[in-house]
Amino acid sequence: MVDERIPDECPHCHASLLGNPIPVEDQHLFGDKTHFSTAMGFYCMITDRTIYTYCPHCNQTIWELYEDARRSI
Repeated sequence: MVDERIPDECPHCHASLLGNPIPVEDQHLFGDKTHFSTAMGFYCMITDRTIYTYCPHCNQTIWELYEDARRSI
């Protein structure tokens, strides 16, 4: 599943979150995205899901599953 909530650019520092290119023959597996993302996800084993993602450049939260997800762990 491709997460459309993660942008190509950080909304805080405006750094590019585009990673290495996805091979053309595999792009259909990634929702036709052309590049991997450099955004970092924080996975919670208790809830078995990613609860937030953040920018590796400025460490600001890009997306949270619910408000204050970072404080709940």
